[in-house]
Amino acid sequence: MSRKLAREWHRTKAYLAGCFAIMTAIALAGFFFLSFVVALISTRDSALATPRTTQTSAITASLEFLSNPVKAGELAQMRVRLNDVQGKPFGGLVPLYGKYLHVFVTSDDFRLYGRDNPDNYPHGADTASRGEFSMPILFPQAGAYSVAIRFRSASSQEITKLFSVAVADADGAMVSKNTARRPDERTKKTFANYEVALVLDPETPTPCRPTRISFNIKRDGRPVTSFEPLEPVVSAQRGTALAIAAWDEHLQEFLYTQASAESVSPMPTAELSFSKPGGYGIFSEFKDNGQIIPTSFFVPVTDSAGCGS
Repeated sequence: MSRKLAREWHRTKAYLAGCFAIMTAIALAGFFFLSFVVALISTRDSALATPRTTQTSAITASLEFLSNPVKAGELAQMRVRLNDVQGKPFGGLVPLYGKYLHVFVTSDDFRLYGRDNPDNYPHGADTASRGEFSMPILFPQAGAYSVAIRFRSASSQEITKLFSVAVADADGAMVSKNTARRPDERTKKTFANYEVALVLDPETPTPCRPTRISFNIKRDGRPVTSFEPLEPVVSAQRGTALAIAAWDEHLQEFLYTQASAESVSPMPTAELSFSKPGGYGIFSEFKDNGQIIPTSFFVPVTDSAGCGS
């Protein structure tokens, strides 16, 4: 299910947090020094992710793993590097939704989804000023994945980069492709005892025109209208009630938006603009009673007169 990867990540974070809580400062220093040494001596054996989109902006990005191959069910250390047009490290970032770098992952069959930030891990964003980030990541099953990263430059430009990642099975054998995708176009589903209905306006989205996306969420038959913030509260804002991420069916386009706490009446609402016809996997998260609930839907976008018409 789409919530499996998110659940594994939260378990992993809880496990890591418990371990770090009982480690001494010396042990921590030694661990991250060792990680740095491993990164230096294993460059040839690291797994480099393949960019899925042409990097046309002045900032380029690379994504690699310190283990090769990346195996399903095993923690892998992921590293992101940002460079300017001259190939020099780019550190001119400002926080976006309270974090320097946002990482989104889905499997190519849209069955798995996860979202995290290097800022959530010790030393994960210590080198942000040099355009480097690192964090552990766990892929539950072998196959192909898309990794999207988002960040904001000092000029307030929000930038997205997409990468393709191949994950081997436990024996190190590569799986050429995940199970064929079977789109589930139902707009009403149940996730962790929450009944969630996806409401689209217009009901049939078309490219290049804003689509209003709302979520009618109920628990035990009663509407949920009060959400705990997913992201840190910034200034006078009440926080993020719901995060929405979307990939097109070819994993070549990534979209992201948020529904603020002010938009939850009568239900969390945000807008997305799809650039082309086809299917889109739409993932969302909300937090209630201290639990983050991930959801997933598949939305067909029909052809129209075209963008700019």
